[in-house]
Amino acid sequence: MKAKQMLLLFLFAIPTLMNAKNHEYERFQWDSKPVIHKLDTSYNKESAIIIEDFFRDEYIYNVKGEVQYYKTIHKIVRVNDDKAIERFNKVYISMSDVDSVIDIKARSITKDGKVTEVDKSNFKVMEKNKNNGTYKIFAIDGLEKGSEVEYYYILEKEPVYFGREFMQNDLPIMHSRIEIISPETILFKSKSYNNFPALQDTLINSKHILYAELSNIKDLHEEEYASYTSNLMRVESKLDKNTEKDNKELLTWQDAAQSIYKRVYLSYISPNKKIDNIIHKELHFDKANEMTKIKMIENYIKTNYVLKEESGEGLSNIDNIIKNKYASIAGMVKLFGAFFTQANIKHELVLTTDRKGLSFDKDFESWNYLENYLFYFPAEDKFISPTDFTYRYPLIPFLWTENEGLFIKKVSLGDYTLGYGEVKHIPSLDADVNFNNHDINIKFNDDLSDAIMHVKRSLGGLEGMQIQPYYNFVTEDKRKETIESLIKESEKDAKLSNAKIINTDQNVSPFYQPVIIEGDLQGTGFLDKAGNNYLFKLGMLIGPQSQLYEEKKRQNPIMNDYNRRYDRDIVFNIPKGYKIKNLNDINMDVYHEIDGKRDFSFTSKYKIDGDKVILRVEEFYKSIYSPLKDFEAFRKVINASADFNKITLLFEKE
Repeated sequence: MKAKQMLLLFLFAIPTLMNAKNHEYERFQWDSKPVIHKLDTSYNKESAIIIEDFFRDEYIYNVKGEVQYYKTIHKIVRVNDDKAIERFNKVYISMSDVDSVIDIKARSITKDGKVTEVDKSNFKVMEKNKNNGTYKIFAIDGLEKGSEVEYYYILEKEPVYFGREFMQNDLPIMHSRIEIISPETILFKSKSYNNFPALQDTLINSKHILYAELSNIKDLHEEEYASYTSNLMRVESKLDKNTEKDNKELLTWQDAAQSIYKRVYLSYISPNKKIDNIIHKELHFDKANEMTKIKMIENYIKTNYVLKEESGEGLSNIDNIIKNKYASIAGMVKLFGAFFTQANIKHELVLTTDRKGLSFDKDFESWNYLENYLFYFPAEDKFISPTDFTYRYPLIPFLWTENEGLFIKKVSLGDYTLGYGEVKHIPSLDADVNFNNHDINIKFNDDLSDAIMHVKRSLGGLEGMQIQPYYNFVTEDKRKETIESLIKESEKDAKLSNAKIINTDQNVSPFYQPVIIEGDLQGTGFLDKAGNNYLFKLGMLIGPQSQLYEEKKRQNPIMNDYNRRYDRDIVFNIPKGYKIKNLNDINMDVYHEIDGKRDFSFTSKYKIDGDKVILRVEEFYKSIYSPLKDFEAFRKVINASADFNKITLLFEKE
């Protein structure tokens, strides 16, 4: 259950009743004699083109004074190739929160003008998957290259007071329009993003109509190191005022804070005796400091309770949860809140988004942003995630950081308590916390027939999360495979000995104790003989590196998952009787600066100490967001590691 589904919605006050007839959804109809559209030749190479993209939300009062909500969608799509035909020959309509289907029609129009309308008996209801629920599906017959698909549907749904429509996708759109219609006394407000025009408000026949349209919308394609969804044109909307009731703004952050606080903290009798018994008789942390108490509570709950995707009273009731050892998302949040409260740990409840989807917009009070839960501890200035059991304090899902969130804290007014909300920043961790480091020491024998390499890998912070939460839950064979893959990434055929791994306990956060893997390798897979000389494939010691290519012109600004660094310390001896011809190939310095400080960088340099070459390679990314203009510099840093991967030194016989 999403956090927003827990919130209490405000009801409309019942106004003077309007005539229930002649609503916009009742008058909607498509062209009775469709013809194929003439498109500009610039679209000839497109797989598909959306000719018309229409969205309408309509709110009315019925004869009983009850709010009814109708959603209308109308699309016309030209399909130019087999890929597009496969994509659009079936249409899925979500039946989530649908009270009734008012109308559905669909048809195809060939380039020769033949119209084939879908028989309504062919509309089928199916379960698409467990998470997405029920869908109505229908097939579009008669499609061929150059055809058009047209369909519309009108649904009566449960009223929603927070709307979101994406006005752009991966196909060009010739014309797009959005409308939000409501009675004269009911005011919605909206905000447009990524250059979609702001919606205009007009009053016609006692109806507010918010609308905007735009032609020739370019397609947006997905790119690495970017949030595709956040960069799409979209419109957010929300119920703003009911002027018949008063002129007060509705559904604010404060309203959300009070509603959530009530559900999380005031829906059970506090203090709870069972929780007190656990705190004082099982955890025994009365004399522990606050950070230790937080860790102990998190480890206890995440070890002894199971999180279920389902919802319901049985999964959110504190006593039931303690008895049965499982909870819904809402119940788990409530359980954590109860433990922190009864342990007298000062904390705030936080709700935010996953920025890979959409970043939290503090300036538009849409409760659609209230998706994911965190707890914040002001004294420690750190967070925990109560619903992601792979993380341990203070690590949290990284895509929830470098984002805004609604922070809710307890405020007391005499004997009465309520939740006070404030939108604040959720910072990301510094690059120095999230590290994946190599320490490699190589000893060549004199005739270069063999080499011993000691490898030590240290993975801290979010880099350690690749291993730490899962290691103890896999088979012994998988554990061995994990260790070997990390130590032998540069020398697959070498003989491994003395291998070990530490700090894999699920209740030990890699924020404090990095996962460390080390072992010895024997082999010369990184050496190639060339006459009397040898080629030392030095670059392969840091393991395979990805490259960032851009076949199309970059569209989106940069968004990294998290800040991180990679330090590689490599020491090797120069074998007797040999010299290195091209040591200076090691020296690399590729970086980008902001105000004189590097925000992403790849540097490698060496020094010689006797017969030893001591090499230091540093790579880091210290900014989550970077503008589009910096992409080429960012790409060069990403690719610098791949360039280093190709470095080969020549051991020349003296």
